[in-house]
Amino acid sequence: WNGQQLKVCAMVTDRWSSILHPGILRLHSCFINQRALFFVHEYAPNARSLYDVYMNNFNIISQQQLNPLPERLVWSLIMQLISIIRAVHSANLACRSSLLPNHIMVTRNPTGAGNTTRVRIGSVGVIDALEFDSRKPLEELQNSDMLLLGRLIVGIATRTWIVPQKNSSSFTGKSSDEAQLRSCIAFMSNHYGNPSPDLTNLVMALLQFNSNNINNSKPPTIFELCSSAIVSNHALDELNGANSALDMYDTQLCNEYESGRGLRLLMKMGFINERPEHGFDREWAEMGDCYVLKLFRDYVFHQCDDMGRPVMDMGHVITALNKLDACDSEKIALASRDGNSLLVVSFADVARCLDSAYQQLCASCVPNPVFGGSDSTVGGNSLGSMAYSSVRRGGGGTRGNYIALYGTTSEQQEHQHYVSQYHHQRMMGLGVGMGMDDSAAGACVNDGTGTNTRNYANY
Repeated sequence: WNGQQLKVCAMVTDRWSSILHPGILRLHSCFINQRALFFVHEYAPNARSLYDVYMNNFNIISQQQLNPLPERLVWSLIMQLISIIRAVHSANLACRSSLLPNHIMVTRNPTGAGNTTRVRIGSVGVIDALEFDSRKPLEELQNSDMLLLGRLIVGIATRTWIVPQKNSSSFTGKSSDEAQLRSCIAFMSNHYGNPSPDLTNLVMALLQFNSNNINNSKPPTIFELCSSAIVSNHALDELNGANSALDMYDTQLCNEYESGRGLRLLMKMGFINERPEHGFDREWAEMGDCYVLKLFRDYVFHQCDDMGRPVMDMGHVITALNKLDACDSEKIALASRDGNSLLVVSFADVARCLDSAYQQLCASCVPNPVFGGSDSTVGGNSLGSMAYSSVRRGGGGTRGNYIALYGTTSEQQEHQHYVSQYHHQRMMGLGVGMGMDDSAAGACVNDGTGTNTRNYANY
């Protein structure tokens, strides 16, 4: 590959990677390796092609029994495609083969709120790089996009994809597929024409269809199409669906945040209550602020009725934790297990005791172990001079991010400072998720031989 071809790859990558749109699977890089051309695009999990989802195994021409899509769904897909094309044409580019149904990816929102079906175009920039030397004028390529959009709408509405004929002068030139397009448009007029013929009129405008033939006149530009009354009316419906989805996500995020606040309180109390190394410390024994936390733990989780039977009241637990988090001034009575002590405190008093004890515990805790010295031991095992440490965080499963440490003591100390800061942020809720999807984090130690790797601790 010569320098000119490398410049083409760089130019295509720069132009397409600059387009940020939710309906475009972004091109991250285009490079050459071992005389082969590679494209790296954004990944869409659980996506299927538009052809597989809506057009496979359906053929209106063969008169097979069809199950037409709801008109609201058809318009939602059309509005998303129009938005994508508008973004591409605004950047002085053309979608080209990315508008083929096997290159359009479909994902669905499992919650069912708002826009439950999303479409994204893929394989952007591929044709631009492969056919760079024989590229056509931009206006002609963008006109082809509009003609292909008309065919896509016909395909979605009738669940039939009519492949453009190669011997046609354009996507809609007089060819052997003219009869098929007429049949599909007639079906759309019968099924979607009542009460409003907007869908049929839109296709006729894009394909330049009239009563006599399908001509080769230029279709409307994407900007003319966006300003038309047909598109404007249905774009508002799509906007309403997007706002509904946003409200739903906001509600779910609030619920997750509420759960995270309760979890942080439980983790703090778990660190503080009944620490065995502080059994003879007055601050952690049967007196002082920490004793209040021990009684509050019994008040929340260990209540019994008059017959001595345990009371499993989740509502009481959640209410108590919420009042503790809000530092409520409500007074509660905390009794010791032997019944000899009775304290009357407010939730605000308990919250102050919890924060004070936790800060004291953080100030006196042992830093995370630094591996690598000849005298370093973890769990009674000597470690070699080369050590490896990793902390996995977030994402769940195998999708977590890994932070590795090799080599000198200064590098190890810097890494351990990061780990300590990370766990402190998780406890205090400073921008780190505490949801159920977080993966269990742990530490691994390697003795440097490449064969002896064990799990020594969980953070």
